[in-house]
Amino acid sequence: MKLSRIYIDFISSLKIFFRGRSSFFWVLAFPIILMLIFGAIFSGGNVQYELAVQNKDGSDISASFINAVNSTNAFKVHMVNASENADTYIKSNRISGMLIVPEGFGNDVQRNLALGASRPSTGVQVNPTTTSTTNAIALNATSLNAQASQAQSNNTNVTPAAVILKVDQSSTSAPVISGVLSSIANGFNSQLTGSTQIVGVENQQVLSSQFKYIDFFVPGIIGLTVLTTGVLGTVGTNTQYRNNGILRKLATTPLGKSEWIISKMLYQTVVILISAFLIIIVAKLVYNVTAVPNVVTLLLLFVGTICFTGIGMIIARFVKDEDAANAAASAVTFPMLFLAGTFIPLETMPDYLQTVAKFLPLTYLNYGLRDAMILGDTASALYNMMIVLIAGVIFFVIGSIITDWREGG
Repeated sequence: MKLSRIYIDFISSLKIFFRGRSSFFWVLAFPIILMLIFGAIFSGGNVQYELAVQNKDGSDISASFINAVNSTNAFKVHMVNASENADTYIKSNRISGMLIVPEGFGNDVQRNLALGASRPSTGVQVNPTTTSTTNAIALNATSLNAQASQAQSNNTNVTPAAVILKVDQSSTSAPVISGVLSSIANGFNSQLTGSTQIVGVENQQVLSSQFKYIDFFVPGIIGLTVLTTGVLGTVGTNTQYRNNGILRKLATTPLGKSEWIISKMLYQTVVILISAFLIIIVAKLVYNVTAVPNVVTLLLLFVGTICFTGIGMIIARFVKDEDAANAAASAVTFPMLFLAGTFIPLETMPDYLQTVAKFLPLTYLNYGLRDAMILGDTASALYNMMIVLIAGVIFFVIGSIITDWREGG
């Protein structure tokens, strides 16, 4: 055994590694990109969830409960006009939950303070920051309870005053929001009475209970397939054709550049349709999903192909070898996967990342596929499709113009 031979082979392996753009990306750059993405998402301290709040009561007690919700810093609270339709607001603003304080809530709480109610059977106590309003109500509660000690000893006919939580069960945030609000209600009860339950949370689903989370995850997987097939497939094909001199040879044939580009786009579309079909079949067989593809779904897949094929053509124009092309394509696709809400809810991200997501075509493709396949909301699906189409036309035109056969690229 000679150390010199080991050293020579070791050095040659290092040179091969650093010359290979693809290996350099996957081993060194890709972990750093993931760290930066997830660090940006989760390094902001406690995660805050979007929560719309609609106060139909207007009493001091309802204001106190809303203050308790605000004081936990678990939510980004958006006050909604009392006349707004809750289901429509949730769908149009794409938030996971909306808390409704119904009319008469304050009177119900006052009644329960006098009559008493059963203790909560489960739940972690959370003590929000005490406000002056809460203290005033707590003092009033002491007086009322002193006057109604006999009623408290027999509380079987009393039910807690309920706030209504409407949740979109398609979101992974929905169970968290529900759990946190239940804990806040318990903490609110604790401040008013010690532990007696006078306020409860009534959970209502925005959509039919027939839907499961997997139903809403499947469109995201299909959107992921459109992205990776369109970008990676186009970059790989264009780079390979350029390096093998095929593009230069095509320039000498009757086949026009626009004809070749459209042909490749149609090829990518067929591949994506086959993949989407298989995904839906497997999801139905294994998880019994309720996803129903329709004409709008096919249109979304087509415009998504145009968009991501165009992005792939632009990337392929500026990289020369296959390793560099694959690394560049991965550097574009992987961040988009995580920032477009495919795996991580957008509302859990910092505000600036949510702003970035609004400029990613994959975000609107995912929304459109969900609207078309799950919710049956054709108008919303077409709106999202138009956004993807506009972006797709821009990328596709740019990619077509900069693709030059005469230079072999």
